[in-house]
Amino acid sequence: MLKKSIVFGLVFLIFISTVSAVGISPPRSIVYFEPNAVESVNFYVVNMGDADSRVKIFINGELSNLIIWEEQIIDLQPGEKRDFNFLVKMPPSFDEPGDHRVDLIAQEIPIEDNMEGTFIGAVTSVTSPILIRVPFDGPYLGTKINIRSSSVGQIVKLKIFLENLGNKLLNDFQGKVDIVGANGEIVKTITFSDSLGLNEFKELELLWDSTGIESGIYIGKLSVDYNGKNAQSESEFRMGDIFVKILDFQTELVTGKINNYVVNIESDWNNVIKDVYVNLMINVGEEGYNFKSTSFDLGAWEKKEIKMYVALEDGIAKLPAGEYDSTLGVFYDELSNSEDFVLIIKENTNYFVIVGVSFVIIFSILFGLYIFKNNKKGKK
Repeated sequence: MLKKSIVFGLVFLIFISTVSAVGISPPRSIVYFEPNAVESVNFYVVNMGDADSRVKIFINGELSNLIIWEEQIIDLQPGEKRDFNFLVKMPPSFDEPGDHRVDLIAQEIPIEDNMEGTFIGAVTSVTSPILIRVPFDGPYLGTKINIRSSSVGQIVKLKIFLENLGNKLLNDFQGKVDIVGANGEIVKTITFSDSLGLNEFKELELLWDSTGIESGIYIGKLSVDYNGKNAQSESEFRMGDIFVKILDFQTELVTGKINNYVVNIESDWNNVIKDVYVNLMINVGEEGYNFKSTSFDLGAWEKKEIKMYVALEDGIAKLPAGEYDSTLGVFYDELSNSEDFVLIIKENTNYFVIVGVSFVIIFSILFGLYIFKNNKKGKK
C-alpha cells in the first residue's frame, strides 16, 4: 500500500509540473554600459499552464545591487500576462570589459489552500539573464559563423554574426569565408565588407552554390580584418548526397487556436531516410518560436504529407495577427533543407461569429415576444 501511495504521489507531482509553468520574456536582456547611467528594462511574466499560479519575481547575483527592483509575489490565472520594468543603475566603471551578469528570476511557488490548510502546486522557475555589456577599450569585433549541413548541389546559407564590442567605430572592414575541405584545400572563398557603429550588432547571410563539390565534412573559416586587427571564427558542417524536397506548405495561420499545419515533402534518395522531422520557426525577437513535428521515416522517392500542430492559443506563443518572417525546415540524417517565407497570422473570427449569431437569436426571440404581445392586445 505504501509503495502504491509513493508511486501515485510521484505521478501526481509529474502531472502537475507539466500543466503548471511560468514563462518570462525577453529570455535575455542586454544593457550597454554608460558610466553612472540609469536604464529602464521592460519584461513580462506569463502563466503558461492550465491552473492558477503564484509567482515570486526577484533578482539574484553578485551585482544585484545595481538593479532597482523590489521582490514581488503575484497571482496569475491560466494564460494571464503581467508587464513590469526594472531600473539598472550603473556604477562609474567596471574593472573588466565584457558581459557582467545578473539574473531576473520568476519562480512559481505553492499556493496555500485556505480550506484544507495545505499547499498545492509544483515549484518551478525560469531565469532571464541581464547582461551589462561593458565595451573593450579601443576597436573590438565579436564574430560568429553558423553553417547548416546540407546536400551537395544546393545553395548553402552562411550566417555571419558581427558585433562591435569596443568603444570605437568599425568602418569599412573587410571579411571573407574560406570553405575548406577534408584535406585542407580551399574550395571556395566568399568576401564581404561592412561597418559597425558603437554597440551595433549585425547578422549577414552569404550564399554559396555547392554544385560540383564532393560529399563530406567541410569547415567554414571566417576572417575579418578591421582597424589593424583580425577576428576569426569557424563552423564545421557536412555536405551529403541525400536530399528531401519541400513541395508546398501553409503560409497562413489563425490566432487564438491550435492550428493544423500541413507540409508536403518528397525524397530524392533511393533508400529509406530515417528519423526525419519538420520544423516551423516563427521569427519574433531574438529567440523566435519553434514548432516541431514528430519524427518519421521517408521511403525511397516517397512523397509524404506531414501534419503537425502550431499552438497559438496560450502562453508566450500567443501571437497577435500580423506578418512574420518564418523558416520552414526539414531535417534528416544530420542534414537539412529550409525555405524562408512570410507567415500571415489572421485574426480568429469565430468569436465574432458566435457573438453575432447569439445577438441575432436574442433579437429574434425579443422581436417574436413583441409581436406575440401586440397580437394578444389586438384580440382584446
